[in-house]
Amino acid sequence: MSRESIPREVSDNPFELEYGLTEDTYAWTQTEKDISAWINVPEGTRAKQLTVQIKPTTFTVTFKGQSEPFFHGEWTKQLELDDCFWSMDNDGNFLELILTKHTAKEWWPSLFKGHRQIDLKKLEGSQYLDASLMDRLRREHNEKKKAEKEAAA
Repeated sequence: MSRESIPREVSDNPFELEYGLTEDTYAWTQTEKDISAWINVPEGTRAKQLTVQIKPTTFTVTFKGQSEPFFHGEWTKQLELDDCFWSMDNDGNFLELILTKHTAKEWWPSLFKGHRQIDLKKLEGSQYLDASLMDRLRREHNEKKKAEKEAAA
């Protein structure tokens, strides 16, 4: 997955990337309760072309009319399906997933079993940071990025 194909707020947000990874075909990040993921699809793909199955333990994307899945994985841990959603980005470059963890406050080492893992030890200190502090750090980071873009223009 090229960094240009995933959403900018993921690839440029250091406060989120440490809680997930960017892989060749997808990127993901997590909070204590939720997971956001972006799966690369061929450019111009529309939602009506896909069959997306989000199950408690597996995930599958298949193009309609094809028998072989385009993407398949087994979640590292279980999901709570009542609050899991998917959508396509406006340009049809990636499938966005909003997922709810079955067990809140449990950090996932990887999105899918057998895939590269994050170092959960690095999360130990940061998970105790106050939410308002994290919000302030994100806001300051975003303001700095905006000022840099304006200065470059």
